[in-house]
Amino acid sequence: MKLDKPALILRAAAGVTAPTWSDEELLAEMVHAHAAHETVDRAVAHHVAALRTRGVTWARIGGTLGMARLSAWERFSDEYGHPVRGGRPTAAESPCARARTGPRLEA
Repeated sequence: MKLDKPALILRAAAGVTAPTWSDEELLAEMVHAHAAHETVDRAVAHHVAALRTRGVTWARIGGTLGMARLSAWERFSDEYGHPVRGGRPTAAESPCARARTGPRLEA
């Protein structure tokens, strides 16, 4: 049975690879899988940008993606070199920002 490229990529993602593939074939398929991964990452980043433009919080975005709001901000915010704009999380959104507003201990 001959599979097309998307089917091969999905099988590889599930941990199913052809044991008869040569190293060169596996390396070539790895390149295709990596390109697909980058395409998906760009699509997610564009969705995040649109959601931030609409005022959706980092907490809601992170929760939907199964990560903490700060993790979502770190992954997608402009400060970390990603294409998403939306600035830093607010004090209400960032545990780090909330920690900085608390009382300081004298050394």
